[in-house]
Amino acid sequence: KLFGEEQAYARYTLESIRVQSLVGISQEEKDELQATLKQQLQPGVLPEKPSASQLEWERRYVQFQQEKQRILDAGLTEEDKQQQIERLLSTHFRAHEINAARIYISPQGS
Repeated sequence: KLFGEEQAYARYTLESIRVQSLVGISQEEKDELQATLKQQLQPGVLPEKPSASQLEWERRYVQFQQEKQRILDAGLTEEDKQQQIERLLSTHFRAHEINAARIYISPQGS
């Protein structure tokens, strides 16, 4: 049961970060999406306060998303963009975190 709750919270955290990094929607829309995410969680899954490591991961993910967007906006070939994004992943995340970060990276750059 505990492992399932940890997985549910990890999915919630990643989805929450993805919502905050969306471009083209208002903060009010982001807040509504966040509220929907919270409603979908089982009671007791969401901790009272995020841990320091969770906050640090969120900070690095948001920074990664911002830098990734600059790469996508640059006049590079698709191959060059992908290479730079891969380097960016290894710059911002440890080896065991990269797959989790990739889950929320869409080909459209959102």
